[in-house]
Amino acid sequence: MVDFVKDLSEIMLQAYKEKGINPPNGDAHTLLSRFFNLKDKIIEPKIRNVKVSKELSGGVLDDYYKQCLHHIKNRFKNGKDVSIFLSKKSIKPSQKDLLLYDWGIHHLHLSMPKKGKKFVERSDYLLFFMIDNNNVYFIDVTKHKLPDGTEFSQQELLRIVKRNWPYLLEPYKYKGAFSLERKMTDKDFSEMRKAGSLSLVEIDGDVYGLIGGGITTARTNINHTTKTDHIFRTLRDMEGSLKENHKNMSDFLFQNGFKQINPSFRLIVEDETFYVINENTKVIVLESKSLFETIFR
Repeated sequence: MVDFVKDLSEIMLQAYKEKGINPPNGDAHTLLSRFFNLKDKIIEPKIRNVKVSKELSGGVLDDYYKQCLHHIKNRFKNGKDVSIFLSKKSIKPSQKDLLLYDWGIHHLHLSMPKKGKKFVERSDYLLFFMIDNNNVYFIDVTKHKLPDGTEFSQQELLRIVKRNWPYLLEPYKYKGAFSLERKMTDKDFSEMRKAGSLSLVEIDGDVYGLIGGGITTARTNINHTTKTDHIFRTLRDMEGSLKENHKNMSDFLFQNGFKQINPSFRLIVEDETFYVINENTKVIVLESKSLFETIFR
């Protein structure tokens, strides 16, 4: 009679198709959580203010990399797509970004686009940045490969964020005066992420955690799993409500000698809204804009 999780699977498969991206193998939970992963990695084209750290503004870059940085900055300011500066693997729904999961920091390759190419060439330098609804925060540019392999676990990136835009970290700050027992090195963070370990980070005397959502033991994002679980509970609650209403109606009809009805309900999406329709009558029985916003916005 009703299986909204199955219906959502079909909706998500269509969403991947519309993006021109092969869906991951797996069940409905995998389809949805990996979709959230994809959304976080691929930045929505939108006009944003670009804020540049003092460290990056005062740094020294070769003219070519200055040109690349200026080009990326203009793309953000004009609301143009910056996906071309991502790595080729980034558009794979299951491709992990542990720096993003842990500290909420994105990175792009500093190379100039070439006509006909979907992605720029891998660069010797990376731009690290944070983003919110209306702003992008250029943190720093560093080498793509560091001798100790810690290019994606540089605590200095968070120090720069704290010095320039402390309000970005404030929501993730642990209240009260305490310090971590052990001073973590950049290498420590790199190894812990590879092991799927969750860790706090101490920056200039303050302790922060779950800045990017957090890393699970499967090295996925805690936020993606939590959001998916919440949506599944919402769908099951909707199913339960419909089943209860149907039972009450069936009991009423039976008691009064009327023919019982066996409706079939289906979850669909139209006009940026989720609807539940009675397939027999095509009547809408439930609608939810918030569910659409949670998944697709």
